Amino acid sequence: MGFAAGERGARGRAGGRAHVRQPHRPARPARAAPVATIDIGAPGSVAGVGEGAGTRSSLTPRHSGTVWSTYQVTKQVRLGGGLNARSSQTPNRNPAGVVAPSFVTGDLLAEYALSEAVGFKLNVTNVTNERYADSLYTGHYIPGLGRTVQVTMTARF
Repeated sequence: MGFAAGERGARGRAGGRAHVRQPHRPARPARAAPVATIDIGAPGSVAGVGEGAGTRSSLTPRHSGTVWSTYQVTKQVRLGGGLNARSSQTPNRNPAGVVAPSFVTGDLLAEYALSEAVGFKLNVTNVTNERYADSLYTGHYIPGLGRTVQVTMTARF
């Protein structure tokens, strides 16, 4: 590209061509296909432990479900309740045969509409404060939430 009289180029010279350096582009990384070999006879192998052909996957209960219902008592008041259930389950890689027992928790809801624009809601989760294992792992578990009370206010404008 040229310059008009009086303009200076990239190197401060009048006229001539500007030389623009291209930014450095790193070379593309080499592509490699991963290769893995499983040797169940190797020292430290856990052959026969964990998921086996035809067995239920760990961390997965056979049955689980939730049932909820609400009832509009008046134009301003709504009440509700629900049950959450999960059958027993086992942690991953479970050589000791540990089983987390099945459980059922109950939840409650109360809602009051002060107006079309303002409302209040009370939720109580796990009303009976049931103790249960929510997530299971090989060496530990994460307990489920205990009784939880939540109050919210909604304002529409």
